[in-house]
Amino acid sequence: MGHSLFESVVVLTSVLVAVQWPAIKGNKDISRESPIILPSDLGDIFVQKGKDAYGICYQVVSGNNGLPLVTKGYMNRQVTKLYKFTFDGSCLNITARDVTEDRYMVSVSNLFDLTTATFRLVYCEVPGIHVYFKGNSGYERVDDYDRIWVNLGDRVDVQCKKSGAPRPDLTWFHDGRFIRSVETKQRCLTIARVSARDHGRYTVVARNTEGATQTSFYLWINVFPVHIQARVRQETSVERPTIVPSNLGTVLARKGNDVTGICFEAVTGSDIWRGVRLTVRLRRGPRGRNITNFVLEGICLHIFAKGVKNGSYVISVYNVNGHANSTFRLIYFEVPDIRLYYFGRVLVNKQNITITAESASVAVECELSGTPTPVLRWYHHGRAINIAGNGKECFMITNVSASDAGVYTVVATNTEGFAQANFSLQLSELPKIYHFCTSFNDTLNCNRKHLELRCSASGIPSPVVGINVHMSGDTSSSSNLHSVTYREIVRNASKRNFTCSASNNYGTVSETCTIRIEIGRPPVLASKDHNTTVRVVENKTHIFNCSLASHPFPSASVTWFQGHVEKTEWRNFSIVEVITRADMHMVPFTCRVSNDCGHDARTFILDVGGNSICTISLWASLITLLH
Repeated sequence: MGHSLFESVVVLTSVLVAVQWPAIKGNKDISRESPIILPSDLGDIFVQKGKDAYGICYQVVSGNNGLPLVTKGYMNRQVTKLYKFTFDGSCLNITARDVTEDRYMVSVSNLFDLTTATFRLVYCEVPGIHVYFKGNSGYERVDDYDRIWVNLGDRVDVQCKKSGAPRPDLTWFHDGRFIRSVETKQRCLTIARVSARDHGRYTVVARNTEGATQTSFYLWINVFPVHIQARVRQETSVERPTIVPSNLGTVLARKGNDVTGICFEAVTGSDIWRGVRLTVRLRRGPRGRNITNFVLEGICLHIFAKGVKNGSYVISVYNVNGHANSTFRLIYFEVPDIRLYYFGRVLVNKQNITITAESASVAVECELSGTPTPVLRWYHHGRAINIAGNGKECFMITNVSASDAGVYTVVATNTEGFAQANFSLQLSELPKIYHFCTSFNDTLNCNRKHLELRCSASGIPSPVVGINVHMSGDTSSSSNLHSVTYREIVRNASKRNFTCSASNNYGTVSETCTIRIEIGRPPVLASKDHNTTVRVVENKTHIFNCSLASHPFPSASVTWFQGHVEKTEWRNFSIVEVITRADMHMVPFTCRVSNDCGHDARTFILDVGGNSICTISLWASLITLLH
């Protein structure tokens, strides 16, 4: 009962392999390559709650050479098989209904082996931040814009408790200016010895991929001496406002949601001592109208969903001495999309790109969309590869070889999902004809049977193969893909030319053979009775004649047998033989006439009086065998 889910899956799959192995044991075409999936642990995968988990992509998924790959998904804790998931190429997609925060396992198996990979799904979460100040009685929570009173020379320790997924990063600001702070497990801000310059507003911003949040507090100094207060006021005199940077670049947002996390490095120009505050305005474009549904909290801008649109924005801050501007461009998040083009032609699913010769080059253009800009990963037969690209040409191979042929897949991934496209790269080959002339020499056709000629060829793309028959000034032909068979009932002897041709987009080849066709005739003996009884007398000369009824073609040869023993010295159709006492022991003589088209036989049964009937019965089986 102590076995884990992973061990159970491995054992179960091993049993299935053992059961199905005998069925494929004799198939030599199946490669015994074990499946591979890398890396074996993807770590944490962040997904938005209620949305499909896209873009869970592996570097290598292989093992399908001659065998289908079987992929299964499991939830580790519930030991539940996932049904609503797809595994296409090297990327996994789990539908929203089956997505929960848990550890998952993917098993990839063929009939020989199994491998697994794991990952943990974590819901994306907007950051949260709470600040705690270390006082006399320990750490106490500080609410937004609270005041913390300290004395000159005191030590200030601030602790932060943050939340959010992925884990947010913290950035500190003092009166709108960035300050460096080393974050540890116990503290996120430390002032070793408080001085007059440390008074003012402190803001901490927590950021991750889902947005940003901030909280602020004021650090006030007790028993502020008059001369120090005057010096601080002189140093903090009203200055022109600044907003850094002046161009935030591109800000990404989800359609229908508030835009958060637009944070600047510094926003200055206010004076809390003299009551000077900044006026903030936001408008679309340099001359657009003002937008009112926003707030500037410290150094971070928050625009409410009602006013969010794609386009350029300008934020302005004013005080009595002037103003400063900063611009940014707002763009909605977008799921990736990718299209592949080859010489202006759109490549649909696994469409072929055919290269006419080796050592050529191939370049494919990509039309890519999606926000943020998707990252491209290329795969060749499921294995991750590095492909050189240049501008719009996202796929380029300068010297194509035979090993580069196959299916290529590109996966475009960003935070919103993934898209993929693929094509097949093939090399063109000039057609090659297989063993046409060497398979057919001069042909002897017996009994006017069918003449059959077959022409086969290979090439890329597949060639059209045809046979042309040249006979008596006329030409007849037939064609087909890959191979063609020509059949004819031969009635007369002739001499003909047969041409096998194969053509594809790369070229045409042909092979011509001259074949002489002869009509053959089997030998036929003159006697209609295959068993002839000859009366013999001891020590007398007898003639055994094996004559032909017609002239066979090709010429026939004769073979004589005495019983079942071949008489090698007898090679004529007529034999003159003296019958001795040994020959009279009821042994028959047989002549067998044959050529390439058939044979005929005749048996001479020796009659020595009343024993002829016994002779026939004893040698009946031998006569049948010789015929």
